[in-house]
Formats: sequence, structure tokens, C-alpha cells
Amino acid sequence: MAEAKAHDCDRFKPLAELNAEMGTAAEARYSASSSTMQRVELHLQGISLKAIERKLTRLNLMSYYPNVEHLLLQASAYVQSGEVSARSEVEDTVRNIDRMIAKICAGQLSGVTGPDGRYEGEAEGDGGFWEDQNDWVRATGFTASAGAVLLFIVGLLTVVRYVIGLIQHKKMCSVPAVLIGNGQDFPGKLSRAGLHAVRFEPLNEAVADQLTELMACPAFIHFDLRVDDVDRPVFVDGYHTFYAPLYFFSNLSRKELWALLSLSERPIRNAPYIGHRSTRKKWRAQIKDRKRLIKQANPAN
Repeated sequence: MAEAKAHDCDRFKPLAELNAEMGTAAEARYSASSSTMQRVELHLQGISLKAIERKLTRLNLMSYYPNVEHLLLQASAYVQSGEVSARSEVEDTVRNIDRMIAKICAGQLSGVTGPDGRYEGEAEGDGGFWEDQNDWVRATGFTASAGAVLLFIVGLLTVVRYVIGLIQHKKMCSVPAVLIGNGQDFPGKLSRAGLHAVRFEPLNEAVADQLTELMACPAFIHFDLRVDDVDRPVFVDGYHTFYAPLYFFSNLSRKELWALLSLSERPIRNAPYIGHRSTRKKWRAQIKDRKRLIKQANPAN
């Protein structure tokens, strides 16, 4: 069992190394050095997202897969721009990956080094997130049971997120789509879909820049989501590093959702609920007004 755990740990070392570098980049007050960018780019080249997906599925840790996706996309954006545009989101991703690696390795990831010291601990500490927690435990006189309680809470929150995801029928997918707003087309894909909302990811950085620029407009913009020649009015709830949450003005039926998911270019998987900072309250009046206009145009609905 110990040999199998160590083997699993070794398989995730490249990801842990990338995570350490991104943690350093997020914590830096200024633009990171070219050597940091080169290390991030090198680590990216050695990581296969499909291989990680298979490993996480085998280990029953697919709840962490979205974090891995986030990390790779954030690292790619960092290599291209040299800047960490949303530091708090990167830091959240790094912490989640730290937790995942700690679970897999159970303190055996001693060979990974990083300029910020993440995962450099030996027998007395896990490194990274858990090393900070161990310092707190020692300082306050708690025993190892406090760590077990913390792990239980983290696990419970993960279960709750998955239960909410199941209730809302959230699925991971890859559905070609076009977001339309202000006379502009933004091609991309849906990486998550549910009855109430979807997650839209622009096709490339140029499309992302165009969408970001439009979202900076102070006025409320009417958007529609086109999937397989079917247009649906949506509210774009801001732009978050590499994706935009889209909320339907009329929730999908289960039949409509599965018709949409049938277009996915990758296998469908259950997805956990992932919250984000919402701008819906800011645009409440405008959203209500557009719903009224839609109702007037389609009185049968």
C-alpha cells in the first residue's frame, strides 16, 4: 500500500512543481523574472491534462479536476502575458491543489522543491498549506486530531458542493458555442452546463481580450448564447480570468439540457458547484427589464 501511495505521489510531482511556481508568481508584488516564466512553461510542457484526469478518476479525486484545469489555464495565461491578472483566484487554485497533493502523498512528496519552500518538508511536515496548519497546531497546543477534523471539514464541503451540483444537474463538458453581444460574436465552448447556468470559455486569448473589453463597458449589454443554431438570452456575470458564467433568463428543462450536452466533444461528468463573486445584484433592474421584454416578444412563454 505504501509503495502504491509513493508511486501515485511521484506521478503528481510535475503538477506540484508547477503549483509551487504559480504560488510564487501570485505572491510576487511585481512581474516575475523571466526564469520563473521559463520554469512555468517547462512544467506545462511536461503535464498531460488527460493523464491527470485518468489518475484522479482512479483515485476517486475528480472533485479536484476543475482546480487542475484552472491551474493549467492560469499558468498558460501567465506565460503569455508575464502577469498574474487575478492573484486571489490563482492563490485559491494553488491552495486547492496543495490540499489534493497532500491527500495523495500523505507527506511523501519530499523531492519537490520550489523557491517558496512548498513541499520541501520531511517527516515532520507535509509542506505548503499543511505546513502552515501544523505551525498553528503546535502553537495552540492542539494534537494531530485537529488536522483530522480539518480534513473532515474539507471533505464535507467537497461532498456538499457535489450534492448541490447533482441537484442542479451540473455537468462537465466541452460544447462548441458562440456568445453574441453588442453585434459581436465570441466563439468558444461551454465547459460546464446546468439547468440554470453554463460556464463559457473563449476560444483563444484574442477572443478573451475582446470579451473583457466589452464587459468593461459601463452599460448593461444584452447577450445571447448560440449552441447548434439555437439562440438563448443569457446574462454574462462578469469575466473571471479565463471563463464567464452565463445565466439563462429561462431555465432549461432536463430534456433541453441533455440535448445541449449531447453536443459535447468530450465525455460528460458530474460537476461540483463552484461559487464566484456575482454582479447580478448590480444589474438586477436591467435583468428584470430584459425578462419583461422577452416575455412581451414571446407571450406564449
